[in-house]
Amino acid sequence: YESQVYRYLRHQGSSSQEQILVLEKGLSESAARNAALPPGYLAHLGLLYLDTGRTDDALQAWEREKALFPESRHYIDYLIGNMKKKKAG
Repeated sequence: YESQVYRYLRHQGSSSQEQILVLEKGLSESAARNAALPPGYLAHLGLLYLDTGRTDDALQAWEREKALFPESRHYIDYLIGNMKKKKAG
């Protein structure tokens, strides 16, 4: 997960769609093992969804992030607010 975030922030390596596939695979593997996701995993996945125009998936990922990590509420609400401003503008 950390390497995906690093590449995303440095604009290196794989495309957003390729990163989505990697993170979605991680979601499946985590669910199969009944393992917890790290904080920020779904927030980052939401950003990738947004990059590819999948706003509904972004919102769903962000809402799940907030449910799992209530302390992320302010950041997630900020992301959602920015997305809505861009859609309105």
